[in-house]
Amino acid sequence: MMSTENKRTSFTILALAGAFSLVSFTPATAADLSSDALLLHGGKGELHHLAEKNIAAGKLNKALKYLKKASKKPMDGEMRSRIYSDICAVQAMKSDFEDALASCNKSLGYDEQNWKALNNKGVALTALNKKENAHEILSRALEMSDSNKIVLANVEAARQM
Repeated sequence: MMSTENKRTSFTILALAGAFSLVSFTPATAADLSSDALLLHGGKGELHHLAEKNIAAGKLNKALKYLKKASKKPMDGEMRSRIYSDICAVQAMKSDFEDALASCNKSLGYDEQNWKALNNKGVALTALNKKENAHEILSRALEMSDSNKIVLANVEAARQM
């Protein structure tokens, strides 16, 4: 299993490259999957920018604080869905999988077509060892994402569990 420092370094490199995902390989375990296969939306505004900066620096609590503060601002449903999906991703990175599921469900309540939120929900379900639900959710995300490589890796990881 990859150390926390290596995961953060991998994320920092990918985030700086604009990938906003934490993996370039198929994860082998639920723990790897939870930290290395999440997708972020990126967003508008200073709070989202500060959150992204803190995620890249591995300061997940601080990033979560900024995202939660951003979620309280007025915005349309699509943007609110994106923010809750990013909150879900950070909570999953922190191994707070139950909270991550709740945030992904909020995200999907605003936009049920948000495939990144579906991906993040599938990752959290995989980490909680809910294989059948995870596979179903991730398969939907894969269809909606036009076969995104990261989602495909997550589907395969969920299938192998």
